[in-house]
Amino acid sequence: MKSIVFIETVRFGTAKDALEASVELGYTPILLTAKQSIAQEVNKWFTHIFVYCMELSEDAIREVLDELLGEGRELLAVISFIDPYVSLAARLSNEYCQTTLSADSMCCMENKRQTRYALESLGVNPVYSTYIDEPLISVTLPAILKSSYSKGSRDVYLIQSEEELSTARYKLTSRQKDVAILLEEYIEGHQFIVEVIVHEGLPQIVAVIAQDITNLEKFIVTGYAIGNVLPEEEWNRLQKLLEQIVDLLRVDCASFHVELRLTSSGWKVIELNPRMAGYTMNQMIFESYNINLAKEIIRLYIGEAPRLEKTKECAVYSYCMTTELCGFLEGVSGIMEAAAQPGVLAVQIHAKVGELIGPAMSMGQRYGYVMASGDNVEQARKSAMEAARLITFYIEEV
Repeated sequence: MKSIVFIETVRFGTAKDALEASVELGYTPILLTAKQSIAQEVNKWFTHIFVYCMELSEDAIREVLDELLGEGRELLAVISFIDPYVSLAARLSNEYCQTTLSADSMCCMENKRQTRYALESLGVNPVYSTYIDEPLISVTLPAILKSSYSKGSRDVYLIQSEEELSTARYKLTSRQKDVAILLEEYIEGHQFIVEVIVHEGLPQIVAVIAQDITNLEKFIVTGYAIGNVLPEEEWNRLQKLLEQIVDLLRVDCASFHVELRLTSSGWKVIELNPRMAGYTMNQMIFESYNINLAKEIIRLYIGEAPRLEKTKECAVYSYCMTTELCGFLEGVSGIMEAAAQPGVLAVQIHAKVGELIGPAMSMGQRYGYVMASGDNVEQARKSAMEAARLITFYIEEV
């Protein structure tokens, strides 16, 4: 029985799409998860899946892999779309499944300090300093303070004053005593996600996604757009930069996404992540280009050539819903009305009735989205925003 092992997943988004894609490709997914709630739900999503609810330490994962091989299963790959298991999964995949994934490159991308060091020669880093045992050197405020292993806006702070720097640094060091902290200059400019697949050392841009970001204490993406977001000249510069990054990090077989800002002096790298972006990304790329990127990543990781030809092209916009109130969710209205609006592709609400919700302090505190398509980004954005206005969250404030 040909199987693919997945380390951890989420209830919606790219990681879940990858499980479904493995089934569509004819393989049996084997999920290792530390989440009891996921273990209880996953059999409702898929009929042919094996689930291990367990501690996700390397030793425990190895025990399961040894057990699976002992049962005679043919393991094609070990894959994770979830931080912090991506490079670990790739390394185990190479060992147990004889794949050729760029595990060392992925490990470098997982560490933001190592990534900064690796990209130093390209001139795409912001001004930055690191903090472990020594105080941070001066970086002009406003600035960004982040953990080397921050993810989804967690452990990332916008710093406007010395007092905020002191407070945020205390928060980070009290939780992560041995993790390096980076202080980086705040970069003005439009921000983008670029989804990249590297096959036989050659990087291919699958999609460029513009982000709408709310800058309060945290950086929360409240909108994603695929379409007419980048002039051809900048696309070409971006392709050249990605070739340089792949060469420097010695990436031969991997998928990753890079977050960048386009400034008056060119592209600046915010961060690299050795996995496909989550949330609505896979669905947006499919609706825009008819490419199921999660499925093509699986093909790549089991040793096949990914199929990345675009068979259609349209603009897609996702508006992510947040709230300024803090309280218990009593109900949501307007979902069906929003879904029926012209151009709307999908409406999803992630918060459950009775759940305590509040202002977003991480990407995980976005409580739903409206996705719409159009002839251009402006039209798609307008359709999504107008539909979202029909949705009301009823919150009992606390």
